[in-house]
Amino acid sequence: MKKDQVVNTCDICQYMALDSSEFSKHMSTHMVTDKPYICDLCGYSTRERRILDEHRVVIHKDPRIIENTVTFQCDQCPYLTLRESRYLAHMRTHTGDKPFRCDKCSYATSSQNSLGQHKLTRHKDTSAAGRSRIYQCDECDYMSLHLGAFERHTWTHTGHKPFKCKHCDYSAGSSSNLDRHLKAVHGGKSNGSSEWSAILD
Repeated sequence: MKKDQVVNTCDICQYMALDSSEFSKHMSTHMVTDKPYICDLCGYSTRERRILDEHRVVIHKDPRIIENTVTFQCDQCPYLTLRESRYLAHMRTHTGDKPFRCDKCSYATSSQNSLGQHKLTRHKDTSAAGRSRIYQCDECDYMSLHLGAFERHTWTHTGHKPFKCKHCDYSAGSSSNLDRHLKAVHGGKSNGSSEWSAILD
């Protein structure tokens, strides 16, 4: 960061930005109090139609959306997305290709987003964010470039566990913890993704 650059910090969520127009755009998100796009399969809601469409494709494999939308399906696993960039990054997980390398340590990854997140969290390098938003936790030193990841992180402080097992009273803070529970306790029975009570952007 240059000496004369001012970091704008949001008082509501600790988002930081160097660019004043990006900061203004961010502040307008706090004025939006509702999420008008609601999934009719599970109740998930979001501010943007394209995010709802992606949710319905990725989580529910909704044929109504898949038929009318360009999708990217992995030929090696069930992964499906509406975004080509996510598909290409995903395919590198199968090949093991990690073209994005940290210039401060030996970390390498298959995605540029992951590299930016690594530089931000491990090296506190805010320049890695570019024009992206930075979400900073006010309880600890956690920072993220992704609102969904930031929101899930806050659950570690609040104890919020929205992923519920349909076979018992177990609740988890992440879908991966619920999956581990299902394998360990219920022999790998499906919970049915439409029955998760939290699916984030």
